[in-house]
Amino acid sequence: MIEKPDKIVAESIHKKLKEANLLKDRYLSDIVDKLSSGNISEEDWKLMAELSIESNEGVSNVKKD
Repeated sequence: MIEKPDKIVAESIHKKLKEANLLKDRYLSDIVDKLSSGNISEEDWKLMAELSIESNEGVSNVKKD
């Protein structure tokens, strides 16, 4: 079975978001289905980003000596 182009694009977006650690895993879990079906709104994106940022507050990628 050949994958639909919208699913291929959604999987690519999922991969890039995960690699960049822009969204938490709990928001990425069903993003492929939402993207490929067109069921994700601007408000959904904003909420996922805000909640991901809030949970990262105080976390730094800088190594301390």
